[in-house]
Formats: sequence, C-alpha cells, structure tokens
Amino acid sequence: MKKLAGSILKQILQTDVHGRAGAFLVLVVVAILYLNSQPDLKVWHAAKLDAEFTAASPVKSFADYLALENRLFAQLDEKVYDRTTVSVPALVKDLFARLPEHGHELVIFDLNRNSEIGPLLKSEPNAFFASLRDDPNRRYRISLLTNASNETNRVIVRRWEPGQPTSTDIDPGLEWPAEIYSLAHVSLPFPGSDPVYGGDNPGMSPGIRLGRIALRGEKGVLEVAAADMLRLRWNPFYPYLERRVMERLELDGP
Repeated sequence: MKKLAGSILKQILQTDVHGRAGAFLVLVVVAILYLNSQPDLKVWHAAKLDAEFTAASPVKSFADYLALENRLFAQLDEKVYDRTTVSVPALVKDLFARLPEHGHELVIFDLNRNSEIGPLLKSEPNAFFASLRDDPNRRYRISLLTNASNETNRVIVRRWEPGQPTSTDIDPGLEWPAEIYSLAHVSLPFPGSDPVYGGDNPGMSPGIRLGRIALRGEKGVLEVAAADMLRLRWNPFYPYLERRVMERLELDGP
C-alpha cells in the first residue's frame, strides 16, 4: 500500500513539474512573440546622425544653431521616428497597462493652468488624462504636476496610487515661471542653470546661449521664426526629476 501511494505521489509530482515547465515555456514564447511584434529599438543605436550639436559643430550664431537643430529633427524623423513611432496612448496601452503592480509610476507634466494663460491654450488633454486616472485596472501610480489652483503658479504633485480613485497632494516647492505655459520635449533633461540651454541663472556660456532668446519687433523681418525662439529649452521642474531619480537609486542628492 505504501509502495502504491509512493508511486501515485511520484506521478503527481512529475505531472506538476511538467505542467509548470510547460506553462513557463508558453510564457516565454508569448513574451518573445510580443517583443518581436514591437518596433525595433536597434535603430536608436545604429542610426547615424551628423547634425547633433557638439563642441565641434560649426555654430557661430543662433540662426546657425536653429539650422543645425532643424536638420537633426529631420534626420530623427527620417531615420528613427518613422521606424519606431510610439504614441502616448500606445505607450500606456502597450507598456504601462501590461506592467505588474510593482512600484511603476507615470509622471505627467500638465499645462500651466493659471487663469491668465488658460484662455490662450488651444489643446486640452483632460479627457485623455481622465481615462488613465479612472481606469479600474490601472496597476501603476500616476503623478501629475499641476497648478495648485488656477489663481497661482505654485505647483503640486497630485498622486493616484494603483487602483485608487482618490488622490493625495504633495508640495514639491516649485512653481511655473510666469511666462511659461508648458514644457517642451527638448527641455526635460536640462536644468535652468545649464550654460547653453538654461534660462534660470545659467552658468558660464561657451559662446552661445539658447535658453532665453526672444527678440521682439515686426513679424517677417527675422530669418528666425518666432516659434523657434519661444520654444522652451530648459525644465523649471528639473529639481523634482533629479530628486526622484536620486531617491529611486537610494543615493544622496548633490
């Protein structure tokens, strides 16, 4: 009887092991198929861009820099973005929505909601943001940097934990500069003190300073378009990003 019971137990254990191995193999195959269906990231490392701004770039004026920047963006569109384009909804659907609940966080920088700027804004991302915030299956945290009210430039971090419809507010001690209505994607990695791109007490410039160029006069006179001069190139919330990264890496701040 003991021998029979031992034999049955052995078969059960073998079946369990084989089942787990099979399930694991299926997961591996599914993961490989999913990754293979995504845009090839090799292009980010293999694309040759000869219009990147370096110390050796032949830039002697702001117009020279803008021409170089426009060539770089054209090269990025042709050699990178056209092959790997990922929209914000796709990023959420195909990445964040698939992540397990393990401390993941989506940080969103809102528009400047000050009532003096609000009437001039032509885009309104509220509907898309609400769809993210109210998703009952959301397994990641959302942190929204937004105005404390439409009467102030003071910023708060409004945070929604995974699966929670209510938020908590955190004061990062930052505010929108009065003349800035939104961030630009090129501005995210640069602090206000950057010697080239900075605009808030920038450091010693190597010869060209792009962060606060805004010439005024009649339209159509300059070779440089007003939109190019008004584009934000530094991040007023860089201290928040730096602090969060240092906390994540469990390192002391600078």
